[in-house]
Amino acid sequence: PKIEMAFNFTDSRQDLIAKGIDLAIRVGNLPDSALKSRKIIDIQRKLVASPGYIKQVVTPKSPRDLDKLNWIRFDATPAKRIFRHHKQGDQMVRFESKITVDSVDALCQFVKADLGLGTPPAFLVERELENGELVEVLPQWKIDPLAVYAVWPPNTARESLTSRLVDFLVSAAGNGSSR
Repeated sequence: PKIEMAFNFTDSRQDLIAKGIDLAIRVGNLPDSALKSRKIIDIQRKLVASPGYIKQVVTPKSPRDLDKLNWIRFDATPAKRIFRHHKQGDQMVRFESKITVDSVDALCQFVKADLGLGTPPAFLVERELENGELVEVLPQWKIDPLAVYAVWPPNTARESLTSRLVDFLVSAAGNGSSR
Protein backbone atom coordinates (compact mmCIF):
# COMPACT_ATOMS: atom_id res chain seq x y z
CA PRO A 1 0.00 0.00 0.00
CA LYS A 2 2.92 2.43 0.44
CA ILE A 3 4.43 1.77 -2.98
CA GLU A 4 4.07 4.23 -5.84
CA MET A 5 4.09 2.89 -9.37
CA ALA A 6 4.20 4.53 -12.78
CA PHE A 7 3.10 2.41 -15.75
CA ASN A 8 4.16 2.77 -19.37
CA PHE A 9 1.97 0.72 -21.73
CA THR A 10 3.60 -0.02 -25.06
CA ASP A 11 4.02 -3.05 -27.26
CA SER A 12 7.48 -1.79 -28.31
CA ARG A 13 10.54 -3.04 -26.45
CA GLN A 14 12.17 -0.40 -24.29
CA ASP A 15 15.78 -0.17 -23.11
CA LEU A 16 15.20 -0.73 -19.40
CA ILE A 17 18.59 0.47 -18.24
CA ALA A 18 18.71 3.61 -20.42
CA LYS A 19 15.16 4.58 -19.43
CA GLY A 20 15.52 3.72 -15.75
CA ILE A 21 12.75 1.12 -15.85
CA ASP A 22 12.71 -1.28 -12.90
CA LEU A 23 10.54 -3.99 -14.44
CA ALA A 24 9.01 -4.85 -17.81
CA ILE A 25 6.50 -7.48 -18.83
CA ARG A 26 7.47 -8.93 -22.20
CA VAL A 27 5.64 -11.39 -24.40
CA GLY A 28 7.28 -13.87 -26.75
CA ASN A 29 10.81 -15.14 -27.11
CA LEU A 30 13.42 -13.15 -25.27
CA PRO A 31 16.64 -12.24 -27.04
CA ASP A 32 19.85 -13.02 -25.19
CA SER A 33 20.76 -10.08 -23.00
CA ALA A 34 22.26 -9.17 -19.67
CA LEU A 35 18.77 -8.61 -18.27
CA LYS A 36 17.32 -11.03 -15.74
CA SER A 37 14.00 -12.65 -16.53
CA ARG A 38 11.44 -14.99 -15.11
CA LYS A 39 8.54 -16.63 -16.87
CA ILE A 40 5.18 -15.63 -15.46
CA ILE A 41 2.66 -17.52 -17.62
CA ASP A 42 1.83 -18.78 -21.10
CA ILE A 43 -0.93 -17.10 -23.11
CA GLN A 44 -3.00 -19.24 -25.46
CA ARG A 45 -3.47 -17.95 -29.01
CA LYS A 46 -6.04 -18.55 -31.71
CA LEU A 47 -5.79 -18.34 -35.47
CA VAL A 48 -8.60 -15.96 -36.43
CA ALA A 49 -9.99 -14.12 -39.43
CA SER A 50 -13.11 -12.13 -40.19
CA PRO A 51 -16.01 -13.86 -41.94
CA GLY A 52 -15.54 -11.29 -44.75
CA TYR A 53 -11.92 -12.34 -45.30
CA ILE A 54 -12.79 -16.04 -45.23
CA LYS A 55 -15.39 -15.42 -47.98
CA GLN A 56 -12.63 -13.89 -50.17
CA VAL A 57 -10.27 -16.88 -50.00
CA VAL A 58 -10.33 -20.64 -50.37
CA THR A 59 -11.15 -21.99 -46.92
CA PRO A 60 -8.00 -23.64 -45.52
CA LYS A 61 -8.28 -27.34 -44.78
CA SER A 62 -4.87 -27.74 -43.11
CA PRO A 63 -1.97 -25.54 -42.00
CA ARG A 64 -0.30 -26.16 -45.40
CA ASP A 65 -3.00 -23.97 -46.96
CA LEU A 66 -2.14 -20.98 -44.77
CA ASP A 67 1.08 -19.84 -46.44
CA LYS A 68 -0.89 -18.55 -49.45
CA LEU A 69 -3.12 -16.30 -47.34
CA ASN A 70 -2.56 -12.75 -46.08
CA TRP A 71 -1.27 -12.53 -42.53
CA ILE A 72 -1.21 -9.64 -40.11
CA ARG A 73 2.01 -10.10 -38.14
CA PHE A 74 2.91 -8.69 -34.76
CA ASP A 75 6.53 -7.54 -35.13
CA ALA A 76 7.64 -9.14 -31.85
CA THR A 77 6.87 -12.59 -33.23
CA PRO A 78 8.55 -14.51 -36.06
CA ALA A 79 6.92 -15.02 -39.48
CA LYS A 80 6.23 -18.67 -38.74
CA ARG A 81 3.84 -20.63 -36.58
CA ILE A 82 3.87 -24.21 -35.36
CA PHE A 83 0.46 -25.86 -35.48
CA ARG A 84 -0.15 -28.96 -33.38
CA HIS A 85 -2.78 -31.61 -33.92
CA HIS A 86 -3.39 -34.49 -31.54
CA LYS A 87 -3.53 -37.03 -34.41
CA GLN A 88 -1.70 -35.40 -37.32
CA GLY A 89 1.33 -34.14 -35.41
CA ASP A 90 3.06 -30.77 -35.89
CA GLN A 91 3.23 -28.58 -38.97
CA MET A 92 5.29 -25.42 -39.30
CA VAL A 93 3.93 -22.64 -41.47
CA ARG A 94 6.20 -19.87 -42.72
CA PHE A 95 4.42 -16.87 -44.14
CA GLU A 96 4.97 -13.44 -45.58
CA SER A 97 2.87 -10.60 -44.29
CA LYS A 98 1.96 -7.49 -46.17
CA ILE A 99 1.03 -5.84 -42.89
CA THR A 100 3.25 -5.88 -39.80
CA VAL A 101 2.18 -4.03 -36.66
CA ASP A 102 3.78 -3.12 -33.34
CA SER A 103 0.52 -3.43 -31.39
CA VAL A 104 -1.61 -6.50 -30.67
CA ASP A 105 -4.68 -4.26 -30.60
CA ALA A 106 -3.82 -3.06 -34.11
CA LEU A 107 -3.40 -6.67 -35.22
CA CYS A 108 -6.94 -7.42 -34.03
CA GLN A 109 -8.35 -4.34 -35.77
CA PHE A 110 -6.71 -5.23 -39.10
CA VAL A 111 -8.02 -8.80 -38.86
CA LYS A 112 -11.54 -7.50 -38.15
CA ALA A 113 -11.20 -5.20 -41.20
CA ASP A 114 -11.02 -8.25 -43.55
CA LEU A 115 -7.28 -7.82 -44.25
CA GLY A 116 -5.98 -11.24 -43.28
CA LEU A 117 -5.30 -13.86 -40.62
CA GLY A 118 -3.81 -13.25 -37.20
CA THR A 119 -2.86 -15.17 -34.07
CA PRO A 120 -3.71 -12.85 -31.17
CA PRO A 121 -3.99 -13.97 -27.57
CA ALA A 122 -7.26 -15.90 -27.15
CA PHE A 123 -8.52 -13.65 -24.37
CA LEU A 124 -8.38 -10.61 -26.68
CA VAL A 125 -10.77 -12.12 -29.22
CA GLU A 126 -13.22 -14.10 -27.06
CA ARG A 127 -16.02 -11.56 -27.44
CA GLU A 128 -15.51 -11.19 -31.21
CA LEU A 129 -15.57 -14.98 -31.63
CA GLU A 130 -18.78 -15.22 -29.58
CA ASN A 131 -20.58 -12.46 -31.52
CA GLY A 132 -19.39 -13.63 -34.96
CA GLU A 133 -17.13 -10.67 -35.77
CA LEU A 134 -14.28 -13.18 -36.04
CA VAL A 135 -14.08 -16.89 -36.75
CA GLU A 136 -11.48 -19.35 -35.59
CA VAL A 137 -9.63 -20.87 -38.54
CA LEU A 138 -8.60 -24.54 -38.24
CA PRO A 139 -9.84 -24.81 -34.62
CA GLN A 140 -8.71 -28.46 -34.40
CA TRP A 141 -5.10 -27.25 -34.72
CA LYS A 142 -3.46 -25.55 -31.74
CA ILE A 143 -0.80 -22.85 -31.93
CA ASP A 144 2.07 -22.71 -29.48
CA PRO A 145 1.28 -20.27 -26.69
CA LEU A 146 3.15 -17.03 -26.09
CA ALA A 147 5.32 -16.95 -23.00
CA VAL A 148 5.02 -13.88 -20.75
CA TYR A 149 8.13 -12.83 -18.85
CA ALA A 150 9.05 -10.35 -16.16
CA VAL A 151 12.33 -8.70 -17.18
CA TRP A 152 14.52 -6.45 -15.02
CA PRO A 153 18.06 -5.01 -14.85
CA PRO A 154 20.78 -7.34 -13.55
CA ASN A 155 21.82 -5.08 -10.68
CA THR A 156 18.46 -5.39 -8.90
CA ALA A 157 18.89 -6.56 -5.30
CA ARG A 158 17.37 -9.93 -4.43
CA GLU A 159 15.20 -8.47 -1.66
CA SER A 160 14.16 -5.36 -3.61
CA LEU A 161 10.56 -4.34 -4.24
CA THR A 162 11.07 -5.34 -7.89
CA SER A 163 12.09 -8.86 -6.90
CA ARG A 164 9.17 -9.12 -4.51
CA LEU A 165 6.76 -7.96 -7.25
CA VAL A 166 8.16 -10.59 -9.65
CA ASP A 167 7.70 -13.28 -6.98
CA PHE A 168 4.12 -12.10 -6.47
CA LEU A 169 3.33 -12.13 -10.22
CA VAL A 170 4.74 -15.63 -10.66
CA SER A 171 2.88 -16.90 -7.61
CA ALA A 172 -0.39 -15.25 -8.69
CA ALA A 173 -0.08 -16.88 -12.12
CA GLY A 174 0.71 -20.27 -10.56
CA ASN A 175 4.05 -20.65 -12.34
CA GLY A 176 7.35 -21.22 -10.60
CA SER A 177 9.75 -21.37 -13.54
CA SER A 178 12.69 -18.99 -13.84
CA ARG A 179 15.40 -18.05 -16.31
